[in-house]
Amino acid sequence: MPNSENNSVVDTERESRYEEHVSRCAVKSCKWESFAPNDEGALDLIISSGYGDFTDNYDCKDPYFRLCHKHAHKFARWLNNEEILLTHNGHSHNGSEPGFWHGHIGWDQKTWTSYVAGFFYKLIKQGFGSAVSYVKRHFQSHKQWTRKDINDSDSPVVLSKFFYQLFFLDNAYKGFVTKQIRKYKVARFQRAENTYRSQVSLESELFKKVANNQLTEGESKMILAIASSLEEE
Repeated sequence: MPNSENNSVVDTERESRYEEHVSRCAVKSCKWESFAPNDEGALDLIISSGYGDFTDNYDCKDPYFRLCHKHAHKFARWLNNEEILLTHNGHSHNGSEPGFWHGHIGWDQKTWTSYVAGFFYKLIKQGFGSAVSYVKRHFQSHKQWTRKDINDSDSPVVLSKFFYQLFFLDNAYKGFVTKQIRKYKVARFQRAENTYRSQVSLESELFKKVANNQLTEGESKMILAIASSLEEE
């Protein structure tokens, strides 16, 4: 409903109608498809207008569309108004976003190339002072997010983590080195699990847990489910 003080509109009923999600970027030539609406770095937009304005949506649903990460950045740069839409630093990245690379500019991207890219972007768009301020803020953020306790500015910086982020991507879906480390950890865990199981049978493990009253709620439910299925057979 309208706000009498600033004439802005807060229409919760209309907002609730847009829980649906489109499956592609609105840019016609873009081939990107949306699979996880809350984790893709995309931008959802709703065009709201009325009689006599640029588009008349009277008595019909407001157009709703989605821009992929790459085209959302382009739109934000074209708009060029950080108070409305941050050009680069308004969200985090998982690494699967279109256009994401080693020097991608963003608050959570701490590679040395992101420092360089961010410096020159600010230099061209906003001048030398803004570029220097960006590097200083980015460096302070880099230190804070690699501290032993990120909520304590006095806790020591974990240097191994600091320098790893400086040279390698550590996002969920990007980074060759990170991927190899993840695969190694999984293989090591599976090897340890197989070694343990070769020496301790599942039957003896469960018997010991039951005898010592150490079964978790999940394990108890699983055993009951297995027993029920066996009875049905």
